[in-house]
Amino acid sequence: MIAARSDPDGAVRAALSLPTAFAKGALTLAGLLVGASTGREGPTVQIAAAVMAAWHRLLRLPLRASVIIAGGAAGVAAAFNTPLAGIAFAIEELAAAYEQRMALLVMTAILISGAVALGIGGDYVYFGIVSSTLDFGSVLIIAPVAGILGGLTGGWFARLVLASAQGTTRLMRAAKRAPVLTAGLCGLVVAGLGIATKLTWGTGYDAARRG
Repeated sequence: MIAARSDPDGAVRAALSLPTAFAKGALTLAGLLVGASTGREGPTVQIAAAVMAAWHRLLRLPLRASVIIAGGAAGVAAAFNTPLAGIAFAIEELAAAYEQRMALLVMTAILISGAVALGIGGDYVYFGIVSSTLDFGSVLIIAPVAGILGGLTGGWFARLVLASAQGTTRLMRAAKRAPVLTAGLCGLVVAGLGIATKLTWGTGYDAARRG
């Protein structure tokens, strides 16, 4: 979507075609049916943008970057049942320079998608309702510890991602020489974690709610 935003009328537009969107939806559903650790939010963003682009092509209207951004924002708003998240997503992730004239299009798309999602799926809270509480003293201890651990592990994860992309370590160079074997081993690790913990199957919503 970011690539299509940069060149909405170019060859990248094929990624936002309706056949591609339907294929992504079907493959995501198939993955969930066999227990894959995946979610519907990413595909929802691309599918919503593809539908928006398809209507513009059908009506022979210009396919501008704002159309793609509005479609992606509508997908986020519908997936999470959070209109404000759709607006933030449009500003932070898709629009390098958010234009004021784009605001009405984004707002309209988000309102329509939110109404459709509520009409079909009903009103829902994405992560459920949290009933547990902590006293103020416990929060003063837990919050700094969680923040430090989260920052350290997040930085470590970012370094791993960069190393895998750049192939600067011996392990990553070996993985690039045997990509199919590497993918198979990663799949076995994910499957092993799912069998051992019963938490990593599917979208992970239940695990997040229990957490």
